[in-house]
Amino acid sequence: MYNLICDEFAAMGGVYVKFLQGVLFSTPIMKRWHNPNRLRIFEDLDHIKLDVVQTLRDELNPEQLAQIALVHPEPFAAGSFGQVYLAQHTDGTRVVIKVLRPMIRELLKFDLRLLSIFSKRFAAKEYTNLTVNMDTALKEFRDATLSETDYVTEARFASELYETYKNHPTMVIPRTYLELCTPRIIVQEFLGGLSGAQILRAREQGHDPRVYVRDQIGSDLSVQLQTLGVETLLGAFGMPRVQGDPHPGNIRFLPENKVGMIDFGIAAAAPRNKPAFYGILAQWYGMYGDAPDVAGMFE
Repeated sequence: MYNLICDEFAAMGGVYVKFLQGVLFSTPIMKRWHNPNRLRIFEDLDHIKLDVVQTLRDELNPEQLAQIALVHPEPFAAGSFGQVYLAQHTDGTRVVIKVLRPMIRELLKFDLRLLSIFSKRFAAKEYTNLTVNMDTALKEFRDATLSETDYVTEARFASELYETYKNHPTMVIPRTYLELCTPRIIVQEFLGGLSGAQILRAREQGHDPRVYVRDQIGSDLSVQLQTLGVETLLGAFGMPRVQGDPHPGNIRFLPENKVGMIDFGIAAAAPRNKPAFYGILAQWYGMYGDAPDVAGMFE
């Protein structure tokens, strides 16, 4: 049953894959999904036939179009709601063009209702060790999902993060060409390197992740993970919001010990009570170290 559910959700794509990534990821449903291709849900989904050149003509005026020197007609990646095409800007920069799939907003409303029925009748039974308010969880999932189809807001958030990190020595956020972004397309600088999903697949094939990363791009995976963790935590204290969907497909491990993030459709707001948040982190640090303080944790 677990395999059947996950295989079918992956085959249906779109919001059903997003549901696997977000709602079911930590449940027994996903943990008992035995499929060698399951990591595809993070970055290698099926794509549909789409004329990207015609889409660009529909979305951009002649002056904007003149800034795109070259675009590959076939997508090199596909996500839950969009497809990504390699292109080149006239300034020589390799870029990606993220295109929203047609009718995705209209289809989402129907699919979200079906997932609500599924969750209340089946998925809720998988949370046996804690009480989950499924209505609240579904509302948060619905809001986050619908926000991922708002490309104008996503482009602005991506540009906000780029400005924050553009002078950082090892944390990389791709530049977003806001003047070329519309409700249906986002144009961003291309980030190469290895994705987190690629590294996980290599581990499943018997490779040591640290050796694999060193051999492929010459970087130290431990240093990169430390950068990622530290910067994410610092962002929670120093920025109004951070990238809210850091799954393995959205993290890029780059040469020279650099690490990057892509896909900014979901933003996570910083905690309102930062001192309390810091206190929780400090207590967890003690719990995993040599100074556990259960009373302090409850306090």
